[in-house]
Amino acid sequence: MYDYIKHFCFQAALSLRSLPFLHSTTLTLILCLILFITGYTLNKGRIKLLSVMCFVAWTSHHVRDGSRRGLWFPPFGSTPLIPYKLYLTITLVLPLVLMLMVNLFDLEFVRVSKLQRH
Repeated sequence: MYDYIKHFCFQAALSLRSLPFLHSTTLTLILCLILFITGYTLNKGRIKLLSVMCFVAWTSHHVRDGSRRGLWFPPFGSTPLIPYKLYLTITLVLPLVLMLMVNLFDLEFVRVSKLQRH
């Protein structure tokens, strides 16, 4: 019985007529930006950290999907399929670029006491 339900749900997921709303790259970018601005405005480092973590996770997931279907930017449309080598490059480089940007702009996510800084 369980295998039948699992198979049915998997088949239903594969035969959707349109993409689910969280597959909208536009929406996820806006959500991450709102989360980061909220953390910055409230001076909450953990919210800023969460926004960057969500950005890396969602973007890498969207890029993986983009290698199969292209990226979906409603209301603007979709991109062509992302080549596999570009997908790998973006997935590997994205966290490094964000780490460099955090260090470059001196964004503090978690408060560090003066004694811990060197």
